[in-house]
Amino acid sequence: MGLSHEVKIDFSRPGKPTDNAFVQSLNGTLRAECLDAHWFHDLYEAGQQIESWRVESGNGRSHISNGLLSGGQVKHVALGSKLNRARR
Repeated sequence: MGLSHEVKIDFSRPGKPTDNAFVQSLNGTLRAECLDAHWFHDLYEAGQQIESWRVESGNGRSHISNGLLSGGQVKHVALGSKLNRARR
């Protein structure tokens, strides 16, 4: 499918984690805050815990990149701006 859409696959170079620093940062945060903090009895439980962490991480915590707003707050502000523009 990728070839029919002219998608180029580009791998990180071995030993060069800075080629994809955002992914490496996510991996480290996920491991430290979720995987190392819980014991999982099966894959279903692991999936539940990871999804819970993902939702809390994306919506509940503030991020410097968002002006110290949480993901949920950013979404609320963006939707409010969109509604205000539509009303004009």
